[in-house]
Amino acid sequence: MSPAIAFVLLEQGAKVSRSGLAEHFATWDGVDAPTEVEKEDRVLTFSHGPWLVAIALMPAPYPPDELAGPAQTSWLWPTAAEDLPRQAGHMIITVIGEGDDPIEQRKLLTMATASVLASGRGCLGVYWGDATMLIAKKSFCEMAAHFLPDAVLPLWCDFRAGPVDGDSGLTYGFSVGLEPLGHREIVTKNSTDSVGDLRIRMMDLATYLLNNGPVIEDGHTLGHDAQEKITARFSESPFGHEGEVMHLDYSSKKTKRRWFGRG
Repeated sequence: MSPAIAFVLLEQGAKVSRSGLAEHFATWDGVDAPTEVEKEDRVLTFSHGPWLVAIALMPAPYPPDELAGPAQTSWLWPTAAEDLPRQAGHMIITVIGEGDDPIEQRKLLTMATASVLASGRGCLGVYWGDATMLIAKKSFCEMAAHFLPDAVLPLWCDFRAGPVDGDSGLTYGFSVGLEPLGHREIVTKNSTDSVGDLRIRMMDLATYLLNNGPVIEDGHTLGHDAQEKITARFSESPFGHEGEVMHLDYSSKKTKRRWFGRG
């Protein structure tokens, strides 16, 4: 399985305590024994189940040009654009191993990242590359503590939505981050939901998929009630995703149908 990676962005003089990291990591559900954290050069490592966690200190900032776009859209770090110029270095947190479940792998990555933030000094926040999303330290720690040991979808995936134009009343939306979790990204170009409702719908659908597996097939329909019919079409992405996506087609929305079924 491919590595799962998160980046912790650091101020000048930042550091992480080995003992503090081990102590905090031991507080998570499912950690049955104290963790022995090893150190070699600038890298801390420890094992958990079938996985190895490696935390590498990099003395240079994460490339600012790659963070400029996420800084403008990351709702979990509203002051990112003002805070990032203080960045002086970063840590690369990697989870690799023999496990075959990408969700369990990212749960461990979330635990390790939150423990680094809690035990470290000078940590600004996190860049979660799977979702191209920046997350402030406080937000990351609070959401990890709230959701774990369940999936932490708001930290792992970004759901973006906006108006198609100024006249039609239609909205567009797309997800970033579901593909690394083993699911197709969700997109739509003709939603009749408001921007906020569309974002909630995509999050609800993603949660359903994480809990139940890839049970929605090409041509299935879904909706919040029996009066609503939105068709799932598997197709290329109009938003530049690599690979096939689940396109929500609202053109036949107002027809009686179960929450999802065969169209």
